[in-house]
Amino acid sequence: MVATTLNGITFINFNEIDINKGDEAICCVDEKFKDTEVALKVSIGCNSIIGYIPKLSTIQKWGEEAKAQGDVNKYQYCRDRYRSTKFIRDNVITDLYRNKINNIPCKVGNISRDEDDNVISVSVIFDYM
Repeated sequence: MVATTLNGITFINFNEIDINKGDEAICCVDEKFKDTEVALKVSIGCNSIIGYIPKLSTIQKWGEEAKAQGDVNKYQYCRDRYRSTKFIRDNVITDLYRNKINNIPCKVGNISRDEDDNVISVSVIFDYM
């Protein structure tokens, strides 16, 4: 099992989505945000998007910014996140394009909320080793 936190959750109204730890989810390509990198959306229920698998270029950009600011801890975090996200993206993309699986199954992992019960972090778990 391998997990990742999702990007893009600040643009989602979680008050309209019934999301719980352990919920079945699917990961597939989102053509709307596809550029030089494949955009991988994660949805539950009737296509309720709950976030996106981070793009490697985004993580790399954050790491370069941290390095330029001299923030060693953030730089190392971004480096580690890049490696783990690359592993997940490589497996998902292989299943999508080589193995011709249109919807990659995953499960909702941790859901973190703030003091006002707003969702501030969502992770998903894939059955890859």
